[in-house]
Amino acid sequence: MGNESIARTDSQQITVRVVWKDVDTIPVEPANQFAAMVGLPTGSGAPDGVIIVMGYAAPPVLLGTPDEVRRTAADLVELPVDVKARFVLTRERLGELIKVLQITAQQYDEAKGEAGSR
Repeated sequence: MGNESIARTDSQQITVRVVWKDVDTIPVEPANQFAAMVGLPTGSGAPDGVIIVMGYAAPPVLLGTPDEVRRTAADLVELPVDVKARFVLTRERLGELIKVLQITAQQYDEAKGEAGSR
């Protein structure tokens, strides 16, 4: 997954290598807020994909004495999210993304476990 793409015709299957072009030229953005929703229904009533939104909410700067910090924090009513990306995926691609994220989470946990045992 991620390194090849399979195309099917009536009589044969073609596998091609996927190349991530210019990936190093795209800035890496922080993301700590996520939203996902089912797309609007099409004429048949089926959802038109899944919409995923990623963003970053910077924690508020709270400075001053403990009382000033408490008052400032109490006055906060919302925390703005800077939207970094919006994607529309088919249900099948959503499943692929879930699988990639699960594999990556497992690799992270294994690497963290190895680092902790050193």
